[in-house]
Amino acid sequence: QSAIGIIVDEVKEVVTLAEDSIEKPTAASNDVNDIRTQYVSGIGKHGEGLVTLLNVASVVGEKEGV
Repeated sequence: QSAIGIIVDEVKEVVTLAEDSIEKPTAASNDVNDIRTQYVSGIGKHGEGLVTLLNVASVVGEKEGV
């Protein structure tokens, strides 16, 4: 296993979410290639809003294969 770095333009906020406030993404169909289940690890509820939790390993792994 190796370390990688990711550069972002801006971070607006860092929050801690309780496990019970995170829902697993569900595919619209039984398609395992559905982007919601491939690149999103969950949807978190924070206050009145929602936070998308990316599966960073999938996103980075996809780029490495190019």
